[in-house]
Amino acid sequence: MQLRTSFLTLSALLILTACGSIFKDNEPIVETVVQTVTVTPDIPIQSRPDPVNIRDVEFYVVTEDNFEEFKSRFLANGNQFVFIAISIDDYEDLSLNIADLQRYIEQQGSLIVYYETSVG
Repeated sequence: MQLRTSFLTLSALLILTACGSIFKDNEPIVETVVQTVTVTPDIPIQSRPDPVNIRDVEFYVVTEDNFEEFKSRFLANGNQFVFIAISIDDYEDLSLNIADLQRYIEQQGSLIVYYETSVG
C-alpha cells in the first residue's frame, strides 16, 4: 500500500512539474498571427470547340398539282424516289424546337465567356 501511495505521489509531482516547465518566466509567449491572403486560382482556359458546320438542306413542296412534274425532275437528277412527310403543325413545332436549341446554345456560349473573363 505504501508503494502505491509513493507511486501516486511521484506521478503527481512529475505531472505538476512538467506543466510548470511549459511557462517559464524567461521565455516570451509567442502569439499566433493570422494573415488573410487572396489567392487567384490558376485555371487554364481551354480552347473553344470547332464551330458547327450546318449543311444546306433543300425542302420540296409537293402537292397533287405538281406531283408528276416533281417526280420526273427529281428522278432525272439521279435521286431515289422516297418521301419523308411532315404536317404543317409538326413543321412549326420543328421550327420552334430549332429556335429553342439556338437560344440555348447562345446562352451557353455567353455563360462560357462570362466564366472565362471572370477567371482570366
